[in-house]
Amino acid sequence: MPRSAEPRRSRSPLRVAVAAVVLVAAAAGAWTLGVHVAERRAASEDRPLAPIGHVHALAAPAWLGGDLLVGSHHGLLRWSEAAGWRAVGVHGHDFMGLAADPHREGVLYGSGHPDLRSDLVNPLGLIVSRDGGRTWADRSLAGRSDFHAMAVTDEAIWGWDVMRPAVVRSLDEGATWIGGDDGALAAVGMVFALAADPASDGGVFAATGDGAWWTSGDGVWRRVSFAGSPVTAIHAVGDAVWAYVAEPGTGLVRSLDAGATWQRVALGVDAGFAVIAITSDPSDARRVFAAVTNGDLLYSADGGASWRAIMRSADPR
Repeated sequence: MPRSAEPRRSRSPLRVAVAAVVLVAAAAGAWTLGVHVAERRAASEDRPLAPIGHVHALAAPAWLGGDLLVGSHHGLLRWSEAAGWRAVGVHGHDFMGLAADPHREGVLYGSGHPDLRSDLVNPLGLIVSRDGGRTWADRSLAGRSDFHAMAVTDEAIWGWDVMRPAVVRSLDEGATWIGGDDGALAAVGMVFALAADPASDGGVFAATGDGAWWTSGDGVWRRVSFAGSPVTAIHAVGDAVWAYVAEPGTGLVRSLDAGATWQRVALGVDAGFAVIAITSDPSDARRVFAAVTNGDLLYSADGGASWRAIMRSADPR
């Protein structure tokens, strides 16, 4: 179980980037609701590469073989070291949330807003893909929920629904939902990210506007660290936890003891921007990916010792 670290409080120009993320979330929630019908089967060809607006979520499940999936404002993308970028699926849904089942090959969960050319309802609620993101089908909560943060453990699907707003969980692969918060996160307000904790049995981390939090999976949350500071991204792999703290002198950090202590990791993000999503390759934890609010997507093959951009300004071309 994570132990509390010393809180820190200070103001930062990075809070401008945090505020921008909040405004994007609020604007997305204002879309007009529609009537649900099943999505048409996607065409055999994927859509062409184009600028993606901004990145919302990253996923790199083991069954992807080292590749990266990016949930963006204009659809799902896949990146591989050998082949670079390609768009996935004919429809460019606005994936506000994206999470991969760690064990079932090809199974992805998403949320957000539909491509207007599709027949899915807005907001999407929970949608599921069983072919790696080529096609999607409604699973539950269509027209009612918009998950801006998602995580999948062996026991549950977790989501932060901005329509309620609340953290909720499903124990039956998204068919039905129950509460996932004892009130601690509701008091915090903004949840930026959720991440499964593979070092525990069903545990989940949360990145919030008031620090990093953890639950064993029962919905009772405990603050891990960074009280008073916005944590805009969090990710756990093995015994390591990565987080981005939008405060001067902090930034990208990593813990090797479940959040008891943290070490800074040099990233080189310009002032006024923040990391909004982090993930890594579960088969090689040295391979780490970080999405920045300026549209850059950074990749490290050596555990954060060095970084290179694999996307600039939200344009994969």
